[in-house]
This record gives sequence, C-alpha cells and structure tokens, in this order.
Amino acid sequence: MPCPDCDRARVLTGRAEHRRVCGPCAGVPDPYARERCAGPRSYKVGRLCDRCAVADHLEELSTDVPAAVGTGPLAAMRAALAEAPDAGTVLNWLRGSRSARLLRDLMATGRPPSHTDLDATIDGRARR
Repeated sequence: MPCPDCDRARVLTGRAEHRRVCGPCAGVPDPYARERCAGPRSYKVGRLCDRCAVADHLEELSTDVPAAVGTGPLAAMRAALAEAPDAGTVLNWLRGSRSARLLRDLMATGRPPSHTDLDATIDGRARR
C-alpha cells in the first residue's frame, strides 16, 4: 500500500497526524524494507521485494541471450514484464507457467515465437 506521505509502496507501520504512514515518515526505521530498493519484502521471496525478484528472474532469463534478441519483440516483452503494475503476478507467472517456459526457450535460442509454439503452450504440450 502506498504511504500517504511519501507515496512509496511500504508497510504502514507508523502514525503521523492521526493516520497510518510508513516507518520512515513516522521517524522510525522500516523493519520490512529491503536493503536493495527499500520496497516491502515479498511474502513469496522473503529476501527481495516482488519487483526486484522479477528483475532477477528476467536477468537470469537473458544471461545467455543472443545479441539479436536484445532489440526485438522479446526485448519489448521483457521490458513490459519488468514494468508491469503488479510485480507479484508477474513473479508468479515467471515461476510457474508454461508460457514463461516458452519465453525462456525463445530467449535462449533467439528465435521468434511461432504459432506452433503458442498452440502447444495453450494445449499444455509446451516444451519443458
């Protein structure tokens, strides 16, 4: 939930002027803030916030990506996933969906998706 004082996504653990605010805005350290970004830690990935966990997953996906993939449609998809409003949903998708496995395969090979790939993902026959 965004803090009404600083508008950052933080756990509202403090009080200021009879309303709930984040710890730093109330003058106390935020016990839930992550060192890396000061965002609230994820209940899915305790050491990071959801947004940082998504960034790490996307970075891991693109470690061995051919240079040509870095500027095409897969790069646009990667950017859209990184900037999606609900990082928790993206994190769940990256961690367990067939279509995320397809994305991982496509990024590793550098080839564009085909209708056959998409059909196989929908039918549950995607390559693992």
